[in-house]
Amino acid sequence: MSVDISFMIKLTFIGDIFPADELFTCGFGIKSKTNEENVRRWTKNVTEIVGEADYIIGNLESPLLDDKDAAKTTFYGKPIFADVLKDSGINVLNIANNHITEHGAEGFQNTVTTLRKKGLLLLGEVENGQSGILSIRQEGTTICMSAFCDERICSVDNPSCFASLTEDKVMATLERMKDMYPDVIIFVFHWGNEYVHLPSPDQRRLAKKLIDEGANLVVGHHPHVVLPFERYHGGYIIYSLGNFCFDDVQSDHFGIGMMAHINIQNKAIDDISFSGLLVQDMAFCDDLVKPMNKKDFDGYFSQIIDNYDQLQQLSEEAYRDVYTKAFIREHKKERINMRMNLLKKVIDLRHQHKTQLIKNIKNYILKQE
Repeated sequence: MSVDISFMIKLTFIGDIFPADELFTCGFGIKSKTNEENVRRWTKNVTEIVGEADYIIGNLESPLLDDKDAAKTTFYGKPIFADVLKDSGINVLNIANNHITEHGAEGFQNTVTTLRKKGLLLLGEVENGQSGILSIRQEGTTICMSAFCDERICSVDNPSCFASLTEDKVMATLERMKDMYPDVIIFVFHWGNEYVHLPSPDQRRLAKKLIDEGANLVVGHHPHVVLPFERYHGGYIIYSLGNFCFDDVQSDHFGIGMMAHINIQNKAIDDISFSGLLVQDMAFCDDLVKPMNKKDFDGYFSQIIDNYDQLQQLSEEAYRDVYTKAFIREHKKERINMRMNLLKKVIDLRHQHKTQLIKNIKNYILKQE
């Protein structure tokens, strides 16, 4: 008598992890609040949110540096934040994104060293001029992952640190993956336009081409809002997971993130489910993130998917027109939200943080002059 035991591998993907201060949050953002006590608090907090999985994959949106190694006062977290990642079970990090080189190549390499010392696995780093491929073999199943960032969304240079997203490079990486004979092929992309709940025509085309050519899953982030999930020709596309933790929550949509739970069984993706989370504004809260009520999240995500589904029958030209109008509308709306958020903080913040915020605003105005 033989018994066939089918093992399951569980992956959880989470969105943008930003353990830094921005210009307006200097003095009370995540970086400023990073100390040993909060590291313990945040580790417990994040562990409760992400749950258990064999691999929890997130996007580290800023470098982790000692103050002496930073090129400026913003857009970096402290190295000790790597303890939060490791101890909460986040064991794979994408480092191909538009803020990871805010402190140059040296800041990038210092961050890589910090993460590797903690035993964390990395996606998106350039190896021998190509995007690195992370190959995981567990329970007889091989999973290959690779990550890229669209440099069109970058405001700082990429000195050949992370993999640049171009169709040629992505397709070449897919062929290299196939030569490794994996059971599951996953691409992670930092891409798209901020605040728009729809994928761009270029995102749709590339994701679908990858699935048609043999990829099984495409996972995205960068827009800071949740985008639709799509099943396509036996593959799966998650266009954006939104934020996971951030120092500043400028709008309701900005403060809602998503986790994707992937079950791999019998050498294939067997099931995908989603759960929501609420990003916490560090000006008013000491936790990084909180769970979102399942019913509330399901309703929110269903609305995003339903809206996208209604556009699926449009011609490419008509869809592009809808997308362009949504892009203009959402960016105008979010600019207003940013100003209203600053005003709210000036009114509501405790005296210490309020004084720091006013100083930060003055510094910003002086830089514009």
